[in-house]
Amino acid sequence: MLAGPPRPTAAARSDYDAALAAFGTTDPDAADFTGRATQANQDTTELWPEHQPAYTLFDAMQTQWRTASGGVIGLDYGPLAWVCSRVGISPADEAQAFADLRVMEDEALVWFAEQAEQHRSK
Repeated sequence: MLAGPPRPTAAARSDYDAALAAFGTTDPDAADFTGRATQANQDTTELWPEHQPAYTLFDAMQTQWRTASGGVIGLDYGPLAWVCSRVGISPADEAQAFADLRVMEDEALVWFAEQAEQHRSK
């Protein structure tokens, strides 16, 4: 059985939090770096089965945000087909998963803009 990648250290968590703070945000819903969910992340949210592929894809694409001097501008779609294959989305289902991903991306961009505005008004 594969052990998976090593877990980042507490120093890495501190660097992560500092990087988020530089953008005026925090990540209270993130798992701690031992892989255990934080208290804020322990609430259960129901996810309909038909939304699971889109959620899985959005979660897997979380490292693909493009940024510019004005902030987050959207997801990098370059690795999308590869990510779909890695999370088990068939080529036949990619078009629907992409459409669903774009809905989630649009809402995330609204959230990013709101967070940036709150940071500017402080």
